[in-house]
Amino acid sequence: MNTPTGFDFRPPQYAKVVARGRRMRVLRNVGALLGVVLLLTGAWIGAGRWLNGCSSGMWRGVDDECVGVSDGSASLHPGLGDIEEKIERENDRIAGIGGKVVTVAVLTPVPEPGGERASVSLEQVRSKIIGAYLAQRKTNLVEGAYPLIRLVIADEGSNEKSWQPVVEKLIGLTEDEQPLVAVTGLGVSIGETIDAAHLLARHDIPMVGAVLTADGLNMTGAVRSERGPIRGLYRVSPSNHTEVLALHEHLATQQRKYMLVRDQNFNDFYTTGLRDDFAEVFSAELESSGVQRSFDGTPGINGTTNQFNEIGNELCSPGTPDTVLYAGRASLLDAFVEKLRDRYCQKQITVVTGSDAAKLANTELPQNVDVIYAALADPKALGDKRFNVYAEDYRANFDAYRQREGIDSRDLGNGWAIMEFDAMTAVVLAAQNALRGETEIGPAEVRTSLVGLTSERSAVTGAGDKFYFNADTGDPVGRTIHVIHRFGNESEPVDKYTS
Repeated sequence: MNTPTGFDFRPPQYAKVVARGRRMRVLRNVGALLGVVLLLTGAWIGAGRWLNGCSSGMWRGVDDECVGVSDGSASLHPGLGDIEEKIERENDRIAGIGGKVVTVAVLTPVPEPGGERASVSLEQVRSKIIGAYLAQRKTNLVEGAYPLIRLVIADEGSNEKSWQPVVEKLIGLTEDEQPLVAVTGLGVSIGETIDAAHLLARHDIPMVGAVLTADGLNMTGAVRSERGPIRGLYRVSPSNHTEVLALHEHLATQQRKYMLVRDQNFNDFYTTGLRDDFAEVFSAELESSGVQRSFDGTPGINGTTNQFNEIGNELCSPGTPDTVLYAGRASLLDAFVEKLRDRYCQKQITVVTGSDAAKLANTELPQNVDVIYAALADPKALGDKRFNVYAEDYRANFDAYRQREGIDSRDLGNGWAIMEFDAMTAVVLAAQNALRGETEIGPAEVRTSLVGLTSERSAVTGAGDKFYFNADTGDPVGRTIHVIHRFGNESEPVDKYTS
């Protein structure tokens, strides 16, 4: 059959095939486009993680620091890599065991690598996380003991500036399959810690502080009385006032002339508490022969060097005090001591201060300067029966696990590992008591159970002390403060005081 010019005649079946082919090409093109979109989306997510410089699951917080909550899989700091691996491995191990698992968080500032001065040192944070891990392992290795403990580290930034989003992340974890039941650690005694504690308390999440020493930074909330009580806040560390009482008792029989050197950073309740407690407890000594000088140690404030120069010049003059009551952070104590070095100062000077001075564990002092401080937990003292009646408990409950887990003793010098171990131990005991007769527990049940640890009969066996909590304040009862004398690169326990 002849087809008229200009007409395209094709059998009907062929036309259907062509139409189907066109549809297939469209679908292939759409599929290819979708694949490109997914590929670009994945690349964008990956690039975002790379561009923000933070590990997976972490984010940029205040001051552009990486913050967030990690189960050990994220890198919080290059100096924490080995202990993060241990935590991740333990969390993975218990996930495959079966049985009840709950989550406990360590809320802590972590210094930014290469950053400015932080509220804590890397050594202190490392010790704290090691203490939490050792308590986790000790708990999880007891056959048949439940709940098993999943550990997470909540990094709120080097000066705790990102406390709010990190705490809100923790609050969300209370609804997880392995629910968050308590928070330990809680940074140091600054305003951001108080704010974080109030927010956690409003959500009925119990807390056990490891190294909180500011007066009134407990359930009473007296540290900032206008904010009201902080329900559910316990701590294993004695207060600043108790530390100063221990120091005064040790020095009471010695003839000394004192100068009170105090930090004017009013956001740091550790230093303001030391200042007030030194002024009160050493009032007679300061009235008879003492003088007072101030400096401003607020992070980011310049001029500390000049202030220390002036104070050092005065101290090194003839007839001036030979003993400094130092109400400041140990992070600035190195710089202060440097101004008293023998090439500038031709006299012997003793610096008396609080528990933060344990940070000096790896610092060599000049020959003409020694430091006397009140330690929250000193490994030498805890292992010596002259200073600790529970020396065998310390070896069994802490030192043995430290060796078993391959933790170097150099990580324990500042005592933070021991204090965090004890904070975790108290939480674990409360969680175990709460689970008896129950199938499920959460933060409310653990908070109620902590109330049961407020008598001598229910004392917690910590790393070095057996202690319980004051029912009204949440402060520890029965803890021993060790007075440490540091000279050169050595330190020795010289006295003890029981809270």
